[in-house]
Amino acid sequence: MVVDVDLVHPSARKEEMISNAIAIANSKGGVGKSSVAVNLAGLAAHSGWRTLLVDLDPQGQVGYELGVGGTDLDDKGRGLLLALLEGAPLEPVKDVRPDLDIVTAGAMTENVADQLRRTDVADVERVIAPMSANYDLIVFDTPPATGSPLADAALVATHFVVIPTKSDGGSLRGLQDMATRCSDIRARSNPNLSVLGVVIFAVKASASRRRQDRRDMLEAGLPAEVIVFDSFIREAAAAGDDLRDLALLAHEYEAQAVGAPKWWERRRDPTASKAPTFASNAADLASDYQKLTEEVLAAYRSRLEVAA
Repeated sequence: MVVDVDLVHPSARKEEMISNAIAIANSKGGVGKSSVAVNLAGLAAHSGWRTLLVDLDPQGQVGYELGVGGTDLDDKGRGLLLALLEGAPLEPVKDVRPDLDIVTAGAMTENVADQLRRTDVADVERVIAPMSANYDLIVFDTPPATGSPLADAALVATHFVVIPTKSDGGSLRGLQDMATRCSDIRARSNPNLSVLGVVIFAVKASASRRRQDRRDMLEAGLPAEVIVFDSFIREAAAAGDDLRDLALLAHEYEAQAVGAPKWWERRRDPTASKAPTFASNAADLASDYQKLTEEVLAAYRSRLEVAA
């Protein structure tokens, strides 16, 4: 599975932000930020984009979803903290997948937040920016944005934002809060901050009319310049649990599902019956992330070309 979007190197970095960076952010939790960040970064890397994924969420979900969490490679945010406190070079975990490096988060990321409260949220940009020339794309995963210096640090550092949301009323209000927060950051700290778009997460794929109604509601409540992506991520609880348990990206999960024994093979062969089982919508979920990544990177490329 390859994302069919030509790689575009960013223009020279401006002082106010990292021009090849995308933050995945929302003021509300539980709307798929980490899942979107991990699969976007993973598919970009799989397609040949040299990618850095920076986890700024103290939950540290990025490391666990990529199989690094809880291992000796997981510094739980210590590296970023030392970079802020002592100016030590930040060393990402290299090649967790081909062309994908990550900066992990965890318990020490809470100390990063405390440090940013005492100093300046722009310090994260100053740590990450010197590394930006080594990558075609940098993706930030963030905690819920309301009152978080870590989320603000990502918004100050990045050129672009992708906002995942669910379609319930609470998530819609969180989306509006996030759009307002982006406007505030743009006015105060990062005039180059741009919302690439909104992605609807965990929506029933079969409910096309309801999905369109919710999409219309989102668009009506957002600033005119903020688009809702045509792509969406379907509700897939079993597959989502498997992705986290197996530390697989959606396209990796699909590849394993294709090679797994079919139900009739399990009935006939005792050995096959012991093989792992996979959700029936594995291919559909992988296709959702593929389409979303293509749409996000196409928007990213278009915005860079306009700014050049």
